[in-house]
Amino acid sequence: MEIFALRAYAAGYRGCLIDNEAYVFFQYTRKGKCKRLKDYPRTDFEDNDHFAAMMMKFMGPSAFLRPPIPIDGLTLAELDRVHALVRKRTALNPR
Repeated sequence: MEIFALRAYAAGYRGCLIDNEAYVFFQYTRKGKCKRLKDYPRTDFEDNDHFAAMMMKFMGPSAFLRPPIPIDGLTLAELDRVHALVRKRTALNPR
């Protein structure tokens, strides 16, 4: 499983996972509640770039992680770890 998009908010995170079968949009609160918002079958898209291009109508390009970041599971600790990596990348390579 990989994180393909991630946004941090005071209440938690919203993002998109890539699993074996689908792109999965989720919301994860700081209180530990995870909600699957929407699934998109991977077979409906040519590749990750095609999916991202379609989703940029709803999310800014900076939300997408290139390359996606592997995670051990969808947990608050893993999301915090990925968010820290993204912040570090951004600090090293400001746009």
